[in-house]
Order: sequence, then C-alpha cells, then structure tokens
Amino acid sequence: MNEITIGKANVSIKEYKGQRVVTLSDIDTVHGRADGTARRNFNHNRQHFIEGEDYFKIQPNEIRTVGIKSNNGGIILTESGYLMLAKSFTDSIAWEVQRALVKSYFRAKEQTYEQTKLEEKPYEYVDKFYKGKPVLTAADIEHFSGVSHTTIDHALRRICKEHTDFDLLKGADLTAFKKGNPNYTRSVSSVFVIYKSGFDKLTEYCKIRAEIPEIMTENKVEKKETLVSYRPDSNDCICTLTVLNWIRKALSYNEEAVNAIDDVIKSCSMTLSAICSIK
Repeated sequence: MNEITIGKANVSIKEYKGQRVVTLSDIDTVHGRADGTARRNFNHNRQHFIEGEDYFKIQPNEIRTVGIKSNNGGIILTESGYLMLAKSFTDSIAWEVQRALVKSYFRAKEQTYEQTKLEEKPYEYVDKFYKGKPVLTAADIEHFSGVSHTTIDHALRRICKEHTDFDLLKGADLTAFKKGNPNYTRSVSSVFVIYKSGFDKLTEYCKIRAEIPEIMTENKVEKKETLVSYRPDSNDCICTLTVLNWIRKALSYNEEAVNAIDDVIKSCSMTLSAICSIK
C-alpha cells in the first residue's frame, strides 16, 4: 500500500467509496499523540459527526481494504471528519500537521483528478436518459455549475434518496445505460445518474446558479392522443339498426328485455337519423 510522509510520520493511503480516509490510529500517529487519544476525542464528540459524511463504520470483511488491523472492524474518517476531530488538537504543531495532511493527503487525489481532466479532450455535454427519465451525471453538473464532482457526490449521499433522486450504476446497469445512450462515451466503472428531483435538491443545497440543460428545466407536458371525430353515414345507421333488431329477436322470450331494446332502437334511430341528415 502506498504511503505519504506527513511531518515525521508515514501514512498509508486509504480510500473508501471513492474518497480518501484515515483511521483514528493514523491521526494519533501523525499528531504524535498517545494511542487511543483520537478515539477518545471522537467518542466524546460523536454526536456532532454524521455517519456516511464525516465517518464510516467498517465491517470486519472490509478491514483489509482500508488497512485496519482490528478483526472487529473500526471507524474511518473522511476529510470533513478529520477536520472536525482536529479541532481538539490546538498546539502549533497540530496546525502544521493538519495543513500538511489536508494538502498532501486528502486533496492530492482531487489535484490528480483535475490534472487528468485537463489532459482529456474537452468536455462535451449530451442529453442522457435512464429508464425513460432524463438524467444528469455529477460530471454534467460540475461542467455547468463549477461545483466539484466530489462536493456533488457527498451532497447526493447526504440529502438525496437512492433509487428516487439518483442511482449508482455499475456492471450490467452501466452497460445498459451506455447502450441506451450511445453518445455517452466516457470510460468509467461506475456513474451516478441524477434525476430531476435529485438535481432540484442539489441546486438548492449547493446554491447552483448556472445555465443548465433544457431537459432539467422544461416542464414536460404528457402527450395525449388526439381523438379524431367520426360522423356515421347512412350505411352505419342501417347496420346499427339491423344489429339492434337481431338482438331484439334473440331476447324475444324476455318481455322486459324487449321493451328495453325497443327504447334503445327508438333512441338510436332518432339520433342516427339526425346525424345523417346533417351530412
């Protein structure tokens, strides 16, 4: 596993759900604190941390992916979680370590991403649909608004509901999405597709004020079938009356039914005759 030197300590690079994270043990190491200090401070202020945004609980089957030694799993902190916890370290060295860890560790991946993005061909937006609904990707929103894809990803997990406001496509779902949108040619292993409801929430949460694709601004009016009026001719009148007379004969054993049919025949005869007379 690759390492980064922060001050006098080496920290192994750990990533979880597409973002860099640190363990509580890492924090003790880089800040030169006694083992358990970061854990104690975290537990003391835990009510202020948001799970899924500031920290994650790692299950035993995931420990190897993030370098946790405990077989029982553990806690990992995101950049926001680390910055919150670092408030409890107030000495001058702590400030230097905090600055170095943020710039050289957490932000390093984003800087690499930005450099890679500059080397790619210019971004081109294309309308996209998933399951019949218009969608945007995080890259689309970043392109139109200037809000980083990292911020968008975090906001999605915090304020939006999966399968209602967005979907994370992988494997067969991603293949189907690309097949249905042949103009979408970006090479990715997974992608967030964001529905209009999710985009509206992101717009409010991230204060997005930018020109956006029409598919996310237009109020689509459902197309309704136009009914073509049809005026019967004399042949229609004759056929209708003939059918009604056959029905009357078939029901001749039932006086009540015959009377009802007679009323229908009389009504239809008058109506159809009136319609035909207009022609």
